[in-house]
Amino acid sequence: MRLPILLAAGLAYLLVAPALPVLHPDELAALIACAIGIGVVVAIVAGLVAASDLRFALGLALLGAALIAAGLNAAGVAAAATPFEAVAYGCAGVAFALVFDAPAVAIALPLFVAGADLIAFFGGGDTASFGLSASRGADALGLELPAWGGGGVAAGRIAIPEVVFVAAYATYARRTGLRERPAEIGMALALLVAAASAIVLDTRLPTLALIGLGYLLPNADRLRALANREQPGLPR
Repeated sequence: MRLPILLAAGLAYLLVAPALPVLHPDELAALIACAIGIGVVVAIVAGLVAASDLRFALGLALLGAALIAAGLNAAGVAAAATPFEAVAYGCAGVAFALVFDAPAVAIALPLFVAGADLIAFFGGGDTASFGLSASRGADALGLELPAWGGGGVAAGRIAIPEVVFVAAYATYARRTGLRERPAEIGMALALLVAAASAIVLDTRLPTLALIGLGYLLPNADRLRALANREQPGLPR
């Protein structure tokens, strides 16, 4: 299967990253480390979404990944836990999409989440800062992206809600006939924009809103047809 290969490749990179050459300036080093880490996490989530067709396997993946991630975090190797955390939180997003499996939700959910994120962002609340942060004091519950040559220091962390919604939106794209790969690429770029803003401008962006845009924009021409599937007499 594709997922074990992605997990192995992602784990190998995250373990070796602290031993890679230190880059300069610091902003460039952090941005490259975060960009590759984001790619690893989104690729793992994309591989996991294929399991949405096998619900029993999804439950096993969630249990196994959660246990492994908990053990690695307890051992103090948070970077090694990142691929398994991506699977565990990704499973939660996939499960949400399976429970609320309707074309209308595939469109309404990202709009609602983006609206709530933007309101919080412009209101100055802490909930506006779901985004990836280059801060060394970032949320310990996030998925750690190690810095190159950093001796175990994190270049940034992806917040848990971001992984959950990336997985949910990718699952909707797969199950509703939207463009799955472009949506996944769009969401990865959204995370990268948030990382670049945090690193270069020291500004946190409403990342969940950006993720929703990355999901919807590549499918803008298909959204009306998708919404029409909810109308009586039209095939789903």
